Amino acid sequence: MPFWHGDQAGRPIEFGRRIGALIRELREMPRSVAIAALTQQHDLDPIAAENVLRYLADQELATVAVPDDRTVVIERVRR
Repeated sequence: MPFWHGDQAGRPIEFGRRIGALIRELREMPRSVAIAALTQQHDLDPIAAENVLRYLADQELATVAVPDDRTVVIERVRR
């Protein structure tokens, strides 16, 4: 998930790594398995689980790569 509030305290590195690992794991799973994991292991309802996966798919469409615990994506906007 986006995290760019440089004026606030950063999140613990362990939490960031776990979020990144979860993103990578979800993207490696078949969609139905990822939805089941999000609903059963992370207490999301099916609509919220779909929204998470759609968010990750939108990120991939926009930047080709999706940031996770092994990938850093640097986005730049030209003005």
